[in-house]
Amino acid sequence: MGLDYTTEGAWGFNLQLPYIDRSHATNGFNYDGTDYGESRTQSLGDVKFLARYNGFLNNPELGVQVGVKLPTGSHTEVFNVGPIAGQPLDRGLQPGTGTTDLLLGAYRTTTLTQTLDGYAQVLAQMPLNSKDGYKTGNSVNVNLGVRYTDLGRLEPQFQLNARAIGKDKGANATPADSGGVTLYASPGATYAVNDKLSVYGFVQLPVYQYLNGYQLAPRYLVSVGTRFSF
Repeated sequence: MGLDYTTEGAWGFNLQLPYIDRSHATNGFNYDGTDYGESRTQSLGDVKFLARYNGFLNNPELGVQVGVKLPTGSHTEVFNVGPIAGQPLDRGLQPGTGTTDLLLGAYRTTTLTQTLDGYAQVLAQMPLNSKDGYKTGNSVNVNLGVRYTDLGRLEPQFQLNARAIGKDKGANATPADSGGVTLYASPGATYAVNDKLSVYGFVQLPVYQYLNGYQLAPRYLVSVGTRFSF
């Protein structure tokens, strides 16, 4: 769930509350069933809080963001099925990192034509500490998008979403199996049900992936949701 508040001035605030429901299974390294394991995670993830300001140069289309990611998600989940039941999940598979991270970013919105709006955003995430021998790599997310505005309540959109992340560090990290670059093409649409309620859906299709070592990577991602203004 996300909560967003915009003041009458140039400030805005965004709170993101993630809930993780994820199953995971592994054949281990022996590939003979002796180190097989399964896990199921159902818990709060790491909460993010972002403040934004667009009062620069009398241009409300240009803004900056600053915030924190808090260590609210668990980083002590274990396998609960199989011969390795009770052993901890890899830190990269935990619902939380255990670290407090600094968030810094900038964004720009603009009108491209009478029927097309464009936007760009870059957001960096940098852990400020390590926790129990683990520290994630620094990451940068870049989003570019266009939106068609001449279909009434329906607004088709297209995005390019890129993410680059460094290797994890620490005694409980696996640097060789972390870090990399991904690029997604993301078509989608938003539909305004009424003045206060809208629904949206996107499909993220990987067009480029370079991941170090062995990592879980989705073939595609589907995002759906609703927005309510009050």
